[in-house]
Amino acid sequence: MIQVSDIDKAYGQQVLFDKVSFSINSGERIGLIGRNGHGKTTLCALLVRSLRELGAGPILAVDADPNSNLAEALGVEPGKALADIREQGSTPEGSPASGIGRVRAVGDEI
Repeated sequence: MIQVSDIDKAYGQQVLFDKVSFSINSGERIGLIGRNGHGKTTLCALLVRSLRELGAGPILAVDADPNSNLAEALGVEPGKALADIREQGSTPEGSPASGIGRVRAVGDEI
């Protein structure tokens, strides 16, 4: 379980989070949606950094927007595109590869 309590984050006068709290139970999957500049990447980077500080790992961070800056926010180099990974053998024969997303293992390689 991941428990987040009272996150505050702002860039200058732009407040992204004001006392945000939530939990993610084991086995749950979540998705973040929202307009550009409203904190999706910032929240993901905060969560991944916190998990690393607690010794969790390896962590697989997938950014659905290959033009986004999750890798930059995490301070790592972007990894392979999901399409490249699928083309390396995980794609069923004849299935088209998706060009969406970039993937990066943070910490120990996955």
